[in-house]
Amino acid sequence: MPSAISLYDLLSRGYSVHRIKYVSVGFVRDSMEVRLSRPRKGEPWISEGVAKLNAWSVRQLRLDDQKAFVVIDTAHDENRGHASIYAAEPQRGKAYARELRSLLLPLLQDRMAIDEAFR
Repeated sequence: MPSAISLYDLLSRGYSVHRIKYVSVGFVRDSMEVRLSRPRKGEPWISEGVAKLNAWSVRQLRLDDQKAFVVIDTAHDENRGHASIYAAEPQRGKAYARELRSLLLPLLQDRMAIDEAFR
């Protein structure tokens, strides 16, 4: 679903991901529970599983023959496996970010249970 990837995240904050090499299945499960417990207008959050992708695939995406994304290690004390996906040219604005989002979405379609992602 396109709204799962915030344009603001792509342009400013970074689309947050976990690097599976540095986190445990329990950490990801707890992280998802926290996210699902946040208040939301309309329908409550539900888990649709997780998507497993690699940074190389994201870094290979192109728009107008230019690199579309950068993936940065943004580990911190609470999450040593944190990384962020950013638009390569955020100054191009929201229309650009919408195009980028459409490139990234196919990589997130193969959803699975958290335990399966760690096999």
